[in-house]
Amino acid sequence: MTSRELSSHLSASGQRNRIISITGLVTVFAIALLVGSESLFTFFALAWAVSSQTHAAPIFSYFLFGLSAAAALLATGFLTRMAWQSETDPANH
Repeated sequence: MTSRELSSHLSASGQRNRIISITGLVTVFAIALLVGSESLFTFFALAWAVSSQTHAAPIFSYFLFGLSAAAALLATGFLTRMAWQSETDPANH
């Protein structure tokens, strides 16, 4: 094991040891940044289009934007978790 890699023990959950490297951390951060910005812009554009086409009341528009932010956060978290599991899996190194 090099100085750039650390082994984290996940023996309580029965999983294999994860390999954490600088390259993997940068990759996961980049994926989180890309997916987060893309999903936020996409969901906000959808909320804006729906609220403007339906001439909705401001409170309904705020609700749609809040729902869009929650959906973007969930999508970002899900895909970032998948990237983390893929980047730190010992079978991929």
